[in-house]
This record gives sequence, structure tokens and C-alpha cells, in this order.
Amino acid sequence: PVGLRDQTDPGWAQDSLHLEAQIDVMRSPGARTNRAFAVFLPGNHDWGHEFGAVGEARLRNQETFIERRRKAGINVSYLPDAGSPGPGIVDIGERTRIIIIDTAWWLLSPNDVEKERLMDPVLVAMASRGQREIILVAHHPFRSASSHGGLQAFWKTIGIKWLLNKSGAALQDLNSLPYRDFLERLTIIFERTRPPLLFAGGDDHVLQVLEGLNERE
Repeated sequence: PVGLRDQTDPGWAQDSLHLEAQIDVMRSPGARTNRAFAVFLPGNHDWGHEFGAVGEARLRNQETFIERRRKAGINVSYLPDAGSPGPGIVDIGERTRIIIIDTAWWLLSPNDVEKERLMDPVLVAMASRGQREIILVAHHPFRSASSHGGLQAFWKTIGIKWLLNKSGAALQDLNSLPYRDFLERLTIIFERTRPPLLFAGGDDHVLQVLEGLNERE
């Protein structure tokens, strides 16, 4: 829940246990036989909700942890680089390109200039796809029909969560100002190139499959 703390921290044992359990999936015979690979990407919890040195240290701990497993022969990697918004790019043959963005970096960062720079390599990655379909992956979803999409009953938490969602004050929700800014910039890129085949995000902790009806969705 707060990223991978330092080994000197009492919480490291529990943090590393959770991460190791996820990596362990790639040790299975099925994963090895089918040459499966896993890519770990950061979200707001991995940052420990802390932008700057503290948050980046948690990410570097994760990156180092995962890199050691990769060197030991487990097909896992960490993208984008710790503390970088990305994008990370994974091409699968001539048919598929996976683009990975650290959306938590965007929501937590106060630096508008750096945010503007992020969109240029995302545009290049989309435009240079050739005949590949794009799977765009981030911790935060592009659309949501669950709690982070603002769908929260008023009676929950005596209406406080509902009011935060509706006002955009909850940073991790789709209608927060930084989140809306990110989605609008991304939509412009989709219009200049073409939308991805799939946008995969996991922040809402539920399974949703939402079908876009036009290029802006």
C-alpha cells in the first residue's frame, strides 16, 4: 500500500512478501513454457503517495528488487524507469505495441513543464506504430464506471466521498483537475494518430470492460 520501503524499515518484510508473491506467478511451469512475461508499472501506492525523493526511493527499491529477479532468469521487468513518467515501450512482433505511462507521476507532480514534455514521446510512440495495434497501459484508467469515476453513493462516508468526487478534490478520481488535463491531452493525441485498441488500467480494483463509441472515447 505504501510502496517498497527500505530494508532497514520494519515494513520491508511485508512489502517485499507481497511483491515476491506477484513475481512468483512467473516462476510457474505454464509461464515458462508459454514464454510469458510480466511488466510491473507504478501507481500512486507504489509512490507511497509522496512525490519527490521519498516516493522515488520507494520506486527504485521496487525496480532493483524486480531487476534482480530478472537477472536470475525470471521474465519480469519494470517500466517506465523509476521516477520517470515514461513512456515505456514493448513491441510484440509486427502486430502489437504496448505503451506504458506512469500516471501517478502525472497526478502527483506539480511541474507543468515536465508534463508538457511527456506528451511528445507519447505522440511519437503512437505515430510510429506502423501497422501495430496499440495497448496503452497505466495504473489509472481512461474511463471508469466505479468509485474513481465519481460513481459513489451519497450515503457512503456521510456524503464526504461523494462531495470530493463531484468537486474534483479527490486527486485519484477521473474528475480531478490534473486527471482531466491528462485525459484531454491524451485524447488530442488519439485524434492526431488513432485511438489505441485497448487502454488498460487498474486503479479501481474491479473488472470493467468499457467499449468506446467514437474516437474521443
